[in-house]
Amino acid sequence: MIVGNAETFSEGLVATGRQFGIDEFLLVQWLAPIASEAPEFIVAIMFALRGLGGLALGSLISSKLNQWTLLVGMIPGVYGVSSGSLATPIPLSGLQMHEVLLTAAQSLLAVGLLAGLRLSIRGAMLLFVLFLGQFLAPAMPAALWAHLPGHLSGTQVHFLFSFLYMGGFVLLLPHTGRQLLALVRPTRTRTS
Repeated sequence: MIVGNAETFSEGLVATGRQFGIDEFLLVQWLAPIASEAPEFIVAIMFALRGLGGLALGSLISSKLNQWTLLVGMIPGVYGVSSGSLATPIPLSGLQMHEVLLTAAQSLLAVGLLAGLRLSIRGAMLLFVLFLGQFLAPAMPAALWAHLPGHLSGTQVHFLFSFLYMGGFVLLLPHTGRQLLALVRPTRTRTS
């Protein structure tokens, strides 16, 4: 079903974006994931409504782990096969590179917040405020950014939020450093 509908869906999405003057990269980056990730969010919401917050968070974390390893890791290979050479790099514009950096920085902060396998209200609010800010800031009138040196452009706003995400992660290190080390330290198995 996915293979049969993917091309029609993506072409329709891009055509709709052109009709409304929305950048197709941003449209595919924001709208397509909402459609594809809706089942995961519905399951997590159902767990949360039943008082099973741990299962809700676990299902979202496993979903993100799959997306950031298997799915994102396959993109260069699929692109290489479709272009006829596995050595062909994916051409990315400056905006696309900033979006990749922004998403990676957001994920880094999320890993820092979730290293102890708990998410506090403060941590959730921090992620939400930064996410909302990164999403809305490029659409804000330039007058709001006029007091900052150099009048920030949309990509500079993305860079600013990437820095804020990474700064948040660094500030968390004294509190979550041990849990982060436990995530990367190899597990020792007992030998008899």
